[in-house]
Amino acid sequence: MKRIWLGEEVIDGVPCIGPAPVQQGGPPLWTASMGPKSLARSAKWADGLAGFSLGPDADEVAGTFAAVRGAWSDAGRETKPFLTTSSWFALGPDAKQRLHTYASEYLSTFGPKAAAAMADLCSLSDPGVLRERMGALEEAGCQEFILVPTTNDPSEIDRLLDAIA
Repeated sequence: MKRIWLGEEVIDGVPCIGPAPVQQGGPPLWTASMGPKSLARSAKWADGLAGFSLGPDADEVAGTFAAVRGAWSDAGRETKPFLTTSSWFALGPDAKQRLHTYASEYLSTFGPKAAAAMADLCSLSDPGVLRERMGALEEAGCQEFILVPTTNDPSEIDRLLDAIA
């Protein structure tokens, strides 16, 4: 992708495609790699990590970030990886139950017991907990925290703004 974005011919005889990206060199490429082998591969080309944490658990995230930094170092990268994570949230009436139901349904591919156990880890259903976890993630080195709503109700964004303002 990066070679294409630079306007280079990638396949002999096949002209470069366009248009060129607005950003010099193209948009950043983030990887969702987590294991040692996939991190080692992605450290060669990615610009950072797009992680996900059910809790979110700052210690877990800090450990993942340390592994990413290590992979970047092992790959001889001079630039530091951009470190981001994300998590589901629900606020307002019945938030805890809505979050658990959403997570259980989303994770149902793992079977009902595993899905329920993983859904139990989801904790962003209270404004105070949300603010505490955001601070802990920042301390863990998180450069961007993506909050993923578990409803299509637009008023959820208003509740989120009230919680973090």
